[in-house]
Amino acid sequence: MDEFPLTREEKEKSVCSLYRQGKSIREISKAVHISFSDIGSIKRKYFGGDEAQEKQTWRLSKQGKGLKLFQEGKKSNLETAIELGLSATETIELQKQYRQLINDDNFSKVYEEIKNDIPIFVELYEKMKEEGLDSDKVVEAVESAEPLTFISYEKTKLSREVAALKEEVNILTQHKDALMQEVGALREEKNKLISPVRRRRLSSYQRNLQQQAYSTVELPFSNY
Repeated sequence: MDEFPLTREEKEKSVCSLYRQGKSIREISKAVHISFSDIGSIKRKYFGGDEAQEKQTWRLSKQGKGLKLFQEGKKSNLETAIELGLSATETIELQKQYRQLINDDNFSKVYEEIKNDIPIFVELYEKMKEEGLDSDKVVEAVESAEPLTFISYEKTKLSREVAALKEEVNILTQHKDALMQEVGALREEKNKLISPVRRRRLSSYQRNLQQQAYSTVELPFSNY
């Protein structure tokens, strides 16, 4: 028991101060040693509002504090119910709301990461349902696919190298054909240049043969 009990005015000031700090009715009652109804009367006197609104405000305040306690993870459901003056049903429902909010936060984070690829994930999900696959089987399939991914990468790399070599062979073939055409043109030009010379040589050779033939025919008559 307090050595110097507070006066009514002091109690009202204490209630107002604790209320502004966001304390619950139970916390205020314990600190100031007055009933819940007296706390309600003081609140209405200094802060206004009817009884229904007051209860709604306190309920919302308790929800916020309960969510905070669940987030911190330092208190059990029982401890949370005792501290905030909640019933078992209210405490369990509040914890469900907290879990839903957490999942919504996770969903928001995931959505921001995949929002541009949602059609792909929807298609994957529908395929999973169609094949009767759960998440464990999908993870197993992805892990098994890692070697295949490497092989596919190597295949793509080799295919590009083969394509580059084929292109190089085509270029060399075109170069060879161009050189062959140049060689053919040079041979034609050579033949054109050589033909007149050959004709002159042949004509000169024929004349020499004719002269030798005439000389041979005239020899028998040269002694007469």
